[in-house]
Amino acid sequence: MFINLVKITIATIALIAIIFLFILPINLPYSIKVPGKVLPQKEWVLSKTDNGMIVTQLINNKTGISEDYFVTQFERGDAVQLNLNSKKNNFSVSKNDTIGIIHSNEINRELVKLQGKLAETKASLELNLTGNKKSIIDAAKETLAFSKEKSKEQKKILARLKAMFRKNLISKEEYEIAQNESNLNDINISIAQAQLEAVKTGEKPEQVQFINSKILSIENEISVLEKRLNNFVIISPINGTVNQIANSDTILFVADTSEYVILMPVNIKEKEYLKKDISIELQIPYNKKIIEADFYGLNNKVQIFNGTQVIFVKAIVDKNKLDFIPGMYVQCKLNLGSVSIKERIIKIFQRIF
Repeated sequence: MFINLVKITIATIALIAIIFLFILPINLPYSIKVPGKVLPQKEWVLSKTDNGMIVTQLINNKTGISEDYFVTQFERGDAVQLNLNSKKNNFSVSKNDTIGIIHSNEINRELVKLQGKLAETKASLELNLTGNKKSIIDAAKETLAFSKEKSKEQKKILARLKAMFRKNLISKEEYEIAQNESNLNDINISIAQAQLEAVKTGEKPEQVQFINSKILSIENEISVLEKRLNNFVIISPINGTVNQIANSDTILFVADTSEYVILMPVNIKEKEYLKKDISIELQIPYNKKIIEADFYGLNNKVQIFNGTQVIFVKAIVDKNKLDFIPGMYVQCKLNLGSVSIKERIIKIFQRIF
């Protein structure tokens, strides 16, 4: 009987204590711990797709906005080669620095062809305007004969080099140089032939006008190709560090690490406590040092993280506080102010159940 009375007394005291704690006007500090991913404040990514496109994208990790997006399409079967100015990794660049260049054999070949065609058309126009003197005709014949002889000799050289290339006795570059020279010789023959025909026959004023319009058309085509080639020059739009990635769709990225963005998933239930005056502490995994971060904002879009509805909170850390490594994870403590004892007890039960 006495034991039961003691139990009832203890239970009554505990119940009174709980009720007292619920109504007691005392607030307790409230904080939560979450993982955080370290991101550069901006990053420029150069990547490739399975269908032969090169894609560049400038991402602002502060705002979560893609500030620039550009796609370059290459022709099917085109031999595309990327040459970077540095063979090193993690090298620094400034805004508008050239990182490298993309070479397209198809576009280079088309450009050479158009330039030869332009030279041929301009030569035709010039000869048409200067008259048809015998000395000019004789000179045109000699030029044509010389071009044919030069082309003939080059084709012999090219045939020998082709055999050597197939046996891996010379480099691909040497063979391609000889092949290009042979192509140019053929273009020169066409030019010389056109010059000879022009000085022999002469042209009417209407034909001169036609040739001028043809020249303009070719120049426009060349301009378009040159603009495409300019797009193949890889220029960094930001200051940062270049990181090259092997065996990945991402070829390289430039990270602007003048500031770091810390991305933290926070349970949606804590949203009401996420105010501008909260403080954030980060613990670095490799030295256990605690540093402070500045609350930047949050993304109101709800996402699923480890099976829980979360919103992502962003914090900013100055580079001078610590040399972070983009992509690493840190332990984050968010000090969310204070809550009543009642709220604190409820949150403990929420975490348990």
